[in-house]
Amino acid sequence: MDGLFSGSYPIVLTHGDLSEMNMLVDPDSGALTGVVDWAEASLLPFGFSLYALDSVLGDMYLTGWTYHENAD
Repeated sequence: MDGLFSGSYPIVLTHGDLSEMNMLVDPDSGALTGVVDWAEASLLPFGFSLYALDSVLGDMYLTGWTYHENAD
């Protein structure tokens, strides 16, 4: 863990619970319009809070992981 705070990663504001449940999306364009529930926000090394990124980019089915059409 000490390596994470060594200075090689920039310290950034992290949400702490960034998932589809906390994102506001325009129903017509699909554009992200806001992020709510900042109760767990903190300053951490970049990348420390990216664990939920895949849950926004796709879904897990019985046949395996599938990315959304516009994930990139």
